[in-house]
This record gives sequence, structure tokens and C-alpha cells, in this order.
Amino acid sequence: MVEMIDSRFPGWKHYSSSVLEGRILLLWKKVFVQVIVLEETKQYAYCCVKMVGQEVAFCATFVYGLNFIEERKELWQGLAGLKFPVKPWILLGDINLVFCSDDRNGGQPVSRAEMEDSKRWLALHLADLLMNSGSRFTWTNNQDGKAHSRIDHVLKNENWLDNFPNTTAYFHWETVSDHSSYLALFNIPNEKILGPAGFGSGFIPSELNESTISLVPKNDSPSKAIDYRHIACCTTLYKYISRLLCSRISGLAARNEDFWFHPMCKSLGIVSLYFIDDLILFCKGNRQLVRVLKYALISFSKVTGLNANVSKSQVFYGGVHLDEKAAILQDIQFQESEFPLKCLGVLMRPAK
Repeated sequence: MVEMIDSRFPGWKHYSSSVLEGRILLLWKKVFVQVIVLEETKQYAYCCVKMVGQEVAFCATFVYGLNFIEERKELWQGLAGLKFPVKPWILLGDINLVFCSDDRNGGQPVSRAEMEDSKRWLALHLADLLMNSGSRFTWTNNQDGKAHSRIDHVLKNENWLDNFPNTTAYFHWETVSDHSSYLALFNIPNEKILGPAGFGSGFIPSELNESTISLVPKNDSPSKAIDYRHIACCTTLYKYISRLLCSRISGLAARNEDFWFHPMCKSLGIVSLYFIDDLILFCKGNRQLVRVLKYALISFSKVTGLNANVSKSQVFYGGVHLDEKAAILQDIQFQESEFPLKCLGVLMRPAK
């Protein structure tokens, strides 16, 4: 066997012994993992594992349980008496039993005697089942009148989750074997695993995948969403991203023959829409001219899709009769304000 493994798996190490009776074979790639076997019986191999690049070592128990309940009593006694040189511990393998009645479908129903020893061991709180996904059952009898069971399990202790909180067990569908193969997937430092481009998944800071939305109030007692400043005013990252996207898209749009401005925008002669955000319009203080301005705003809205924000728009009067003021306010639905006014945050004087 040694010659076969060395020829088929160069760069790998293996372990088996007469105690294991050939029932368990451990294989690992020596440049990535260091494995020390601490204890072995014919039902399990108990190891200390240190992965390259990981500060924390862990204990691992690889199990192949015997078929009968009485034979498995030795397994539970041995697992209960393990000594841990390091605290994180994971246990995995073909334990050859079910932990609950739902772990079997077809065949003989699950008896209480089958689960008695395992329930007693779980009550010691040494470990519990690891979160898993994939195939619900891990073994089939491959015969007529099929029976399916979950007899392969992965368990861990609390210290394992403290050091590897994102660990999950994934069970593949059984193919050539009557058992499902499975993987224990846990978090490895991002910079240790390189992608196709030569960079690890930790190359880009995780902070770029996070958003912090700070609501900046415009007044002392905000009660509505409009009482807060624009979210775009509260961060700088997205401003850079939006400008980058605009510069890239504008170059692509210029080369695309199907892209063009709306025909109604062709002769407007607008220098920049940036100035539309804060706009001051002047006219004589009578209803007829105010209606002309109102019509102009409505026409502009139909062409561009931009609407004047009534709650933020204000009217300033100078020498207008009270009755005329009331009629204008009723017509235009803007708020009346007093001088001095501000434009783009700059205080403006009525004499200028």
C-alpha cells in the first residue's frame, strides 16, 4: 500500500496501522497540514492537526463505528475519555448509527436501543452536531425496497466554533459508493488561498462591501424622510464610484449608434443640469406672470422628468399687496418666506 500511495499521491502522507485493522486510512498533503496521531482504536483515530498559516491547532477524531450496538459501546467510552492537548475539537466519520428517528427512511424503524448510548454521550455536552447541508441521507442499501439512513455525522465542541465560526459540513449525493462523501468547510485566512489572478480573497478590503448610512437632519426635530439631507451628501465613496461609472459609460455611449438624447432635448441649450438643483426665477408680482413661470416649470418637468420640490420651494415678495400675495400662494402652492434668502448656502441681499 505504501508504494501505491507514494506513486499515486506524490507529496502526500498517510497513516494506518494494525490497531485500526485497515478500517481507517488518513491522507494529508504534507506541505499544508501537520498531523500527529495521539490515540487509535479499531473504531477511531484521534489526532492533533496544525494547518500551515493557522495560528490555532485543533484535535480531530476520525470514526468508523462497528455494526452492532454492543460493539459501539467501546467507541462511546473511548470518546468520553479523550484528553485534549488543544481545545478545538471536531469529530467526523461513519459512526454507523442514527441520532434521531428522522435519520432513517425505509427498512427497519429506529429503535430506542439504537440511540441510547449516543444520547447518553451527547448528554455529557462534549460535542454536538455541526450545521450541515447537501444530502439529507448519507447511506443507502442499493437494493429493491430501498432504505436510506444518515449514519455519517460531523460533530464539534464549543471551542471549535469560537475559532472557526463559519464551519459547515456538506454531504455530497452518493454516486459509486453506498455512502455519501462529505467535506468539513471552515474559514481559512483569506490571504492563504490565491485565486486565478494570483490574489487572495482578502486582497480587497471587506469594508468596501459595507455601507454606512448617516442621516443628517435639516432641522432640530425631524419627523419625515424629507427632513434629512440626501444620503449622497453623507458619504464620499459612492461619489467616486458614480463618477467612475459615468466616465466609463459615456465613452461606451458615444460609440453606440443607437444611443442619443431625446429629440425634445435637442435645442434646449441647457449648459448643465447641475444648475437646475437650485434655481432662482424673477417676475413681477402679479398672478398672470406667476402662472407663466408655473407653466414653464410644468413644461420643463414633462421634458426632463424633473419636478420642483414644493416643500422646499419658497416665494419672496417685495411691495406686493396682501390680496395679490394670497392669490399667488393659492395658485402656486409654494411657501412664503422673507429676506434675506440663501442660494447654495450663500446669504443674498435683496439690493444686489
